[in-house]
Amino acid sequence: MLAEAVEDRIFDLVEELEILVKKNGGIENLSGDIKEEAVAMAEQTKALQIQYDDLVNGRPSQLLDMEVG
Repeated sequence: MLAEAVEDRIFDLVEELEILVKKNGGIENLSGDIKEEAVAMAEQTKALQIQYDDLVNGRPSQLLDMEVG
C-alpha cells in the first residue's frame, strides 16, 4: 500500500514536471525560480523512485522508518 502511494506520487510529479516544461516552451527555456522548481521536482522524483524500488524489492526503506515513528 505504501509502495502504491509512492508510485502515485512519482506519476503525479512527472506529470507536473511535464506540464511545467511545456508551459515554458521546453527545458532549454526554464530559468530562475521555474528552473529551481523543475530541478527540485526531478530530484524528489528520483528519490521516490529509489524508495519505491527498495519497498517493492523488500529492502530496508527510510519510508518504513518514518511510518513506524
